[in-house]
Amino acid sequence: GNNVWNGSTFALLILLGFRVQTAYARFWESTTLLHQMQGEWFESVSSLFTFSSSARAEQEEEVVAFRHTVVRLMSLMHGSALEEIKDDISV
Repeated sequence: GNNVWNGSTFALLILLGFRVQTAYARFWESTTLLHQMQGEWFESVSSLFTFSSSARAEQEEEVVAFRHTVVRLMSLMHGSALEEIKDDISV
């Protein structure tokens, strides 16, 4: 009786360990991909800021408005992407 209990408990703990390890690996993979996505979008905004810097001397207000619009659109796109991948489970 006791050996059966010990054996089944050991098997259950091994299976639970593999399950937790898989969940942990998925968590870190998704976190890495989210940070990569955020970094690529930040890089694209930085490039647009750099490209617009030459026109800043002649068209200060237009460049500032353009930069504000780009930042708002990228923020909206990032929020939309996060909304798309979230779980649909109601809390």
